[in-house]
Amino acid sequence: MMEKNETIVKLGFECADAHWRNLIDRALLRNNDLWRRRQQGSGSEEDLPAAEERTLGHLTLGAVPLIKPEAVLALRGAYQMTFCAYVVQTGKLPTVSQLQNCAKNSGVPLPYAKAAPLIKECRSAVLDAATGLAVVVVDAFGSETPGTLRSWTESNDHWHLELRSEDGRRFSFRSNYEPAFSVSKAWQEWLLPGTGIAPNASVGGS
Repeated sequence: MMEKNETIVKLGFECADAHWRNLIDRALLRNNDLWRRRQQGSGSEEDLPAAEERTLGHLTLGAVPLIKPEAVLALRGAYQMTFCAYVVQTGKLPTVSQLQNCAKNSGVPLPYAKAAPLIKECRSAVLDAATGLAVVVVDAFGSETPGTLRSWTESNDHWHLELRSEDGRRFSFRSNYEPAFSVSKAWQEWLLPGTGIAPNASVGGS
């Protein structure tokens, strides 16, 4: 039902099966994004203005998803929990070295061979969840552009973000290196319950 129905934006049903819960949560993310587009009166791509090209420097995630963090990140192991704890404490998505330092200080050493794919997995999940939500992008010249994240792609450190501003303008941000990522206070509070840490605890690392 959830795979075929694109109008359901909230489901009062707790699914115990991890596979089907994941499919349901992804469908809810899709439906909420479609609902936001309808509310904003988004037309077809052909009706949209040409995108303004800019260089990507920094992305800050603003509004949080409507679903629980457990539906976005697989909060099952110590490494995933360490990733979330770092974000909660610093307001930033960690680099590989930062996550390794954090894990080491938390007593769960994380080798590079596991840290690199974990960073990519968690970061992709967070960005997918943030698609359709409010963000702020800073370009290479330090100019801030608030808007809605429409899409993102990354391939061999080549990044591309599509942004729509409140006045309907389109922006295409690109970078040939990994940008910096930050999250709002709302994201920190949203992730906090799933980390199992105290709000003022220190996870270490920098």
